[in-house]
Parts: sequence; structure tokens; C-alpha cells
Amino acid sequence: MRIRFKELANGNRSIYLDTYTDGKRQPKEFLRLYLIPERTPADRIQNRTTLEAATAIKAKRIEELTMGKAGINKHKGKILLSVWLEEYQKSLETKSRSLRSVTRRVGEMLLKYGARMCGCATWTRSSSRASTII
Repeated sequence: MRIRFKELANGNRSIYLDTYTDGKRQPKEFLRLYLIPERTPADRIQNRTTLEAATAIKAKRIEELTMGKAGINKHKGKILLSVWLEEYQKSLETKSRSLRSVTRRVGEMLLKYGARMCGCATWTRSSSRASTII
């Protein structure tokens, strides 16, 4: 992961992160931080603090990347049901289970935990399928 710069038409330089993971280039992450032309000592100080902020963001991204590879999930907060379903489906694809078993399991969880779990879908016992409210 490297900090790189892009020259802008107004003379400023935009800062972005250039990331390679497993030999493959990832999309550029523009940080919306800009270096201005250094004309005064105040400009130099501003550019120095901007570069320090970019370096801190780079360190955070490296930490997130290495923790993700190690299988460590630092964020255990709330998650949207749709995001959880996608992740669960991906994990089951590696275990070669069908979508039917996924929906059955999710239905059981929705019946057990009800609105406390999601609030975005209702489960009907008779039809055994989820119907979207929102």
C-alpha cells in the first residue's frame, strides 16, 4: 500500500492510496486530502499535517487488511440483515449447501428472534417464505 499523488488542474495535488493485494491491484482510494503549492511557511505546515493524516489513514487500512487476512473481525456491532444474508450465503457456497437450506435456517432464526433481529422482513409460518416490508 502506497500513498500516491495526482496533479490537479488548479495546481493542487490529490492524495490517494494505491493498494495491491495478493499481486492484484485494488481500486484507488482517493482520500479527499489535498496538498497545496508551498508558497509560505503556513502552506508547508498545512501540507505536513495533511500528509500525517494520510499516513494515519494508510496505517489504519493496513491494520484492517492484515486483521481481515488473519480472520480477526474487530467490528462486532449491528449489521443489516441483507448484508448478513449475503455473507452467510457466500460461506455456505463453500460448504456446498443450497439456497433452500439457507432460507429455512433464516426463517427459523426470524421465528425465534422476531423483530428484535431485523425489523425489515416478516416471516410467515404457513408459506415458509420471507416477505419484504421496506
